[in-house]
Amino acid sequence: GDDISIIAIASAHAEEQGWEGVMINLDAPYECKRTSNLLKVKKMQSCDLKVLSVEEGEGKYRGMMGKCIVEYKGQEVGVGSGWTDEERSFYYQNPNSLIGKIIEVQYFEESTDSKTGKPSLRFPVFKCVRLDKTEPSYY
Repeated sequence: GDDISIIAIASAHAEEQGWEGVMINLDAPYECKRTSNLLKVKKMQSCDLKVLSVEEGEGKYRGMMGKCIVEYKGQEVGVGSGWTDEERSFYYQNPNSLIGKIIEVQYFEESTDSKTGKPSLRFPVFKCVRLDKTEPSYY
């Protein structure tokens, strides 16, 4: 159907069941692979974290920021998704414009780093620089 209000109802049911989210079939035959005919809908969370450092990327991102390192509950976590190429270039050339700043990071859930056993973030994505904040916050 085309009643998009069902997505919120299905998502709430999935959350109650402890599922990751729901899949929306865009009226196409099922394919047993990644496809643009299925959309994932997951409930994401966000927090505001302090940037500790900027790291150079690889491949397409050589000479640009590949990721920044943030502090999350005493653990260093890399945030490499969500940046535009312009942001990657600017912050690699001007790392002090980002280091020490607070950024909003969207993530799926808290996870445990398999190497350290400490808290980490599953699927962290950069959303914005929080110019209005000077301290991290976890929601």
